Amino acid sequence: METMMKTTNHIYQDTDGSWVKINKYNDLFTKIEHEVYSSMGVTTELTQLPDGHLQIRVPNMGISLREVGENIDPVLIADMMTRIHSVTNIPAIVEKTDLMERTYDVIDNRVPSYYPQWAKDFLNGFKNQNYDALDGHSLVHADLNPGNIVINENICQPIDWEGAILANKWFDYGSMKVFNMLPKFHLDVVDDALEIYRDQHSSDVDETAIQQAIQFRILTVLTYDARSFTLDDFINDFNLFKKECLI
Repeated sequence: METMMKTTNHIYQDTDGSWVKINKYNDLFTKIEHEVYSSMGVTTELTQLPDGHLQIRVPNMGISLREVGENIDPVLIADMMTRIHSVTNIPAIVEKTDLMERTYDVIDNRVPSYYPQWAKDFLNGFKNQNYDALDGHSLVHADLNPGNIVINENICQPIDWEGAILANKWFDYGSMKVFNMLPKFHLDVVDDALEIYRDQHSSDVDETAIQQAIQFRILTVLTYDARSFTLDDFINDFNLFKKECLI
């Protein structure tokens, strides 16, 4: 069957509408996705391929939010976020992540040697950040952007759960704010959804966690650029975050 690639993160959508993912780097990620979907009441098909790797298929999930564009009620996205963070039967396979340890890992392993010293110094500065406020026990997607949200009729659902962790629920909020600044992701409807979500949960807004989530996501975006794109891409995103007074 002909398939369409969604992004570079191993996700495809078959012509029957099913979302299919194979992560040949780590089958644990595929197992995490399978168990998270199950905890949310979403039926999945987990199969072992001839090469031994696992494939997960999620039928009838709908189409990518990036294809729908602005033609969607932002309340649907806000309600999706509430459903994620309200899950109580979180699979044991989803664990807390030491974000400081991950910070050191991404800086030490993603920054190329040819980067100018000012860029290296800036990225190394993230090693002094504190992410304690992001500690928590909520199910967090941790990579929620318009490319990882699909809509089927009047229901929004998240896909690509391999990075799911236990953390403060405002991690996803801060992370989405950063992602939605990037031209490749930006949708006004997502900005509207974030404000609706904030209003819905106004009694427990955690400003410190939001700011720490923003800093962590900026780090991962900039180091992803360093690993996957060019110095110009890094500088463009750096200047964007600087313009928005986030760095």
